[in-house]
Amino acid sequence: MRTRLATIVTIVVAAATAVAVLSLVGATTAAATNDDDDQVCAGLSSGKIDTKGDPQSVTVTAPAGKVIVGYCVKAGSEKHGDGPVYVTLAVPVTSLVVRHPSGKAVSHYSLAYVTTTPTPTPTPTVPTPTVPTPTVPTPTVPTPTVPTPTEPAGPFDWEWKYDAPTCDALTVTYPSDLPSGQANDVNIRLETDQGQVTLNY
Repeated sequence: MRTRLATIVTIVVAAATAVAVLSLVGATTAAATNDDDDQVCAGLSSGKIDTKGDPQSVTVTAPAGKVIVGYCVKAGSEKHGDGPVYVTLAVPVTSLVVRHPSGKAVSHYSLAYVTTTPTPTPTPTVPTPTVPTPTVPTPTVPTPTVPTPTEPAGPFDWEWKYDAPTCDALTVTYPSDLPSGQANDVNIRLETDQGQVTLNY
Protein backbone atom coordinates (compact mmCIF):
# COMPACT_ATOMS: atom_id res chain seq x y z
CA MET A 1 0.00 0.00 0.00
CA ARG A 2 2.81 2.38 0.89
CA THR A 3 4.69 1.41 -2.28
CA ARG A 4 1.64 2.17 -4.37
CA LEU A 5 1.16 5.57 -2.72
CA ALA A 6 4.82 6.47 -3.23
CA THR A 7 4.51 5.62 -6.90
CA ILE A 8 1.45 7.86 -7.28
CA VAL A 9 3.22 10.75 -5.52
CA THR A 10 6.26 10.30 -7.79
CA ILE A 11 4.04 10.43 -10.89
CA VAL A 12 2.24 13.57 -9.68
CA VAL A 13 5.53 15.33 -8.89
CA ALA A 14 6.98 14.37 -12.25
CA ALA A 15 3.88 15.64 -14.06
CA ALA A 16 3.97 18.92 -12.17
CA THR A 17 7.66 19.32 -13.00
CA ALA A 18 6.99 18.66 -16.68
CA VAL A 19 4.22 21.27 -16.75
CA ALA A 20 6.48 23.80 -15.07
CA VAL A 21 9.28 23.15 -17.56
CA LEU A 22 6.91 23.45 -20.53
CA SER A 23 5.53 26.69 -19.13
CA LEU A 24 9.04 28.07 -18.75
CA VAL A 25 10.01 27.07 -22.27
CA GLY A 26 6.85 28.61 -23.66
CA ALA A 27 7.46 31.83 -21.78
CA THR A 28 11.07 31.94 -23.01
CA THR A 29 9.99 31.40 -26.62
CA ALA A 30 7.34 34.11 -26.43
CA ALA A 31 9.81 36.50 -24.90
CA ALA A 32 12.32 35.79 -27.64
CA THR A 33 9.68 36.25 -30.28
CA ASN A 34 8.54 39.57 -28.81
CA ASP A 35 12.14 40.72 -28.56
CA ASP A 36 12.71 39.91 -32.23
CA ASP A 37 9.55 41.84 -33.18
CA ASP A 38 10.80 44.85 -31.20
CA GLN A 39 14.07 44.79 -33.17
CA VAL A 40 12.38 44.95 -36.60
CA CYS A 41 10.55 47.86 -38.24
CA ALA A 42 6.90 47.32 -39.02
CA GLY A 43 6.26 46.89 -42.73
CA LEU A 44 4.15 50.10 -43.00
CA SER A 45 3.29 50.76 -46.67
CA SER A 46 6.52 49.64 -48.33
CA GLY A 47 7.26 46.54 -46.28
CA LYS A 48 10.59 45.96 -44.52
CA ILE A 49 13.47 46.86 -46.84
CA ASP A 50 16.97 45.56 -45.98
CA THR A 51 20.01 47.60 -47.00
CA LYS A 52 23.21 46.33 -48.56
CA GLY A 53 26.70 47.32 -47.46
CA ASP A 54 25.64 49.02 -44.20
CA PRO A 55 25.11 52.55 -45.60
CA GLN A 56 25.03 55.51 -43.24
CA SER A 57 21.98 56.88 -45.08
CA VAL A 58 19.51 55.82 -47.75
CA THR A 59 17.80 58.07 -50.30
CA VAL A 60 14.22 56.89 -50.87
CA THR A 61 11.55 57.96 -53.35
CA ALA A 62 7.78 57.49 -53.17
CA PRO A 63 6.02 55.60 -55.99
CA ALA A 64 4.19 57.63 -58.62
CA GLY A 65 1.02 59.20 -57.29
CA LYS A 66 2.06 58.84 -53.64
CA VAL A 67 3.96 60.83 -51.00
CA ILE A 68 5.94 59.73 -47.95
CA VAL A 69 4.31 60.69 -44.64
CA GLY A 70 6.59 58.75 -42.27
CA TYR A 71 9.15 55.98 -41.97
CA CYS A 72 10.87 53.53 -39.62
CA VAL A 73 14.65 53.01 -39.56
CA LYS A 74 16.80 50.52 -37.64
CA ALA A 75 20.55 50.58 -37.16
CA GLY A 76 21.33 48.01 -34.47
CA SER A 77 20.26 46.54 -31.15
CA GLU A 78 17.53 48.23 -29.13
CA LYS A 79 19.61 47.59 -26.00
CA HIS A 80 22.15 50.13 -27.24
CA GLY A 81 19.54 52.66 -28.29
CA ASP A 82 19.87 51.74 -31.96
CA GLY A 83 16.60 49.87 -32.43
CA PRO A 84 13.72 50.83 -34.73
CA VAL A 85 12.90 54.52 -34.73
CA TYR A 86 9.58 55.76 -36.15
CA VAL A 87 9.37 59.22 -37.66
CA THR A 88 6.22 61.09 -38.74
CA LEU A 89 6.87 63.86 -41.27
CA ALA A 90 5.29 67.25 -40.67
CA VAL A 91 5.08 67.79 -44.43
CA PRO A 92 4.66 64.88 -46.88
CA VAL A 93 7.45 64.56 -49.44
CA THR A 94 8.12 62.55 -52.57
CA SER A 95 11.73 61.73 -51.58
CA LEU A 96 14.03 62.04 -48.57
CA VAL A 97 17.25 60.77 -47.00
CA VAL A 98 16.71 58.20 -44.23
CA ARG A 99 19.29 58.13 -41.37
CA HIS A 100 19.29 56.58 -37.93
CA PRO A 101 19.55 59.15 -35.11
CA SER A 102 22.41 57.12 -33.57
CA GLY A 103 24.57 57.88 -36.59
CA LYS A 104 25.21 54.15 -37.18
CA ALA A 105 24.71 52.34 -40.46
CA VAL A 106 21.11 51.65 -41.53
CA SER A 107 20.28 47.95 -41.44
CA HIS A 108 16.72 48.19 -42.76
CA TYR A 109 13.80 50.59 -43.04
CA SER A 110 10.16 50.87 -44.11
CA LEU A 111 8.08 53.74 -45.48
CA ALA A 112 4.51 54.95 -44.99
CA TYR A 113 2.79 56.28 -48.13
CA VAL A 114 -0.47 58.07 -48.88
CA THR A 115 -2.03 58.66 -52.27
CA THR A 116 -1.87 62.22 -53.45
CA THR A 117 -4.92 63.99 -54.80
CA PRO A 118 -3.89 65.83 -57.95
CA THR A 119 -4.85 69.47 -58.00
CA PRO A 120 -6.97 70.09 -61.07
CA THR A 121 -5.41 72.52 -63.48
CA PRO A 122 -7.80 75.41 -64.04
CA THR A 123 -8.90 75.82 -67.61
CA PRO A 124 -7.55 79.13 -68.87
CA THR A 125 -10.24 81.56 -69.90
CA VAL A 126 -9.63 82.69 -73.44
CA PRO A 127 -11.28 86.05 -74.04
CA THR A 128 -13.56 86.09 -77.04
CA PRO A 129 -12.09 88.53 -79.55
CA THR A 130 -14.38 91.40 -80.36
CA VAL A 131 -14.78 91.68 -84.10
CA PRO A 132 -15.82 95.21 -85.01
CA THR A 133 -18.87 95.36 -87.22
CA PRO A 134 -17.80 96.97 -90.48
CA THR A 135 -19.70 100.12 -91.27
CA VAL A 136 -21.04 99.87 -94.79
CA PRO A 137 -21.70 103.33 -96.10
CA THR A 138 -25.10 103.77 -97.69
CA PRO A 139 -24.49 104.47 -101.35
CA THR A 140 -25.73 107.84 -102.41
CA VAL A 141 -27.73 107.61 -105.58
CA PRO A 142 -27.50 110.93 -107.38
CA THR A 143 -30.82 112.38 -108.38
CA PRO A 144 -30.83 112.62 -112.12
CA THR A 145 -31.24 116.13 -113.38
CA VAL A 146 -33.98 116.18 -115.90
CA PRO A 147 -33.55 119.18 -118.15
CA THR A 148 -36.61 121.32 -118.44
CA PRO A 149 -37.77 121.04 -121.97
CA THR A 150 -37.72 124.34 -123.76
CA GLU A 151 -40.15 125.21 -126.35
CA PRO A 152 -38.58 125.82 -129.69
CA ALA A 153 -37.89 129.52 -130.09
CA GLY A 154 -39.61 131.43 -132.81
CA PRO A 155 -37.85 133.66 -135.29
CA PHE A 156 -35.48 136.16 -133.73
CA ASP A 157 -36.96 139.59 -133.09
CA TRP A 158 -34.56 142.13 -134.42
CA GLU A 159 -36.48 144.83 -132.63
CA TRP A 160 -35.59 143.58 -129.16
CA LYS A 161 -34.62 146.24 -126.63
CA TYR A 162 -32.68 146.24 -123.40
CA ASP A 163 -33.45 148.15 -120.27
CA ALA A 164 -32.71 151.79 -120.22
CA PRO A 165 -29.29 152.65 -118.79
CA THR A 166 -28.93 154.36 -115.43
CA CYS A 167 -26.40 156.81 -114.16
CA ASP A 168 -24.55 153.96 -112.41
CA ALA A 169 -24.44 151.24 -115.07
CA LEU A 170 -25.77 149.82 -118.26
CA THR A 171 -26.99 146.22 -117.98
CA VAL A 172 -27.80 144.39 -121.17
CA THR A 173 -29.54 141.02 -121.11
CA TYR A 174 -29.23 139.40 -124.51
CA PRO A 175 -32.08 137.24 -125.84
CA SER A 176 -31.45 133.50 -125.58
CA ASP A 177 -32.00 133.08 -129.31
CA LEU A 178 -29.59 135.79 -130.34
CA PRO A 179 -28.09 134.78 -133.67
CA SER A 180 -24.43 133.91 -133.71
CA GLY A 181 -22.13 136.90 -134.16
CA GLN A 182 -24.68 139.43 -132.94
CA ALA A 183 -23.40 139.78 -129.35
CA ASN A 184 -19.92 140.96 -130.09
CA ASP A 185 -20.35 144.57 -129.15
CA VAL A 186 -22.66 147.19 -127.77
CA ASN A 187 -23.08 150.62 -129.36
CA ILE A 188 -24.20 153.49 -127.15
CA ARG A 189 -25.22 156.79 -128.66
CA LEU A 190 -25.14 159.82 -126.40
CA GLU A 191 -26.59 163.26 -127.09
CA THR A 192 -24.23 165.99 -125.91
CA ASP A 193 -23.97 169.75 -126.40
CA GLN A 194 -21.35 168.94 -128.97
CA GLY A 195 -23.70 166.68 -130.84
CA GLN A 196 -24.30 162.94 -130.86
CA VAL A 197 -21.49 160.66 -129.61
CA THR A 198 -21.44 156.88 -130.29
CA LEU A 199 -19.59 154.58 -127.89
CA ASN A 200 -18.80 151.04 -128.91
CA TYR A 201 -18.15 148.20 -126.37
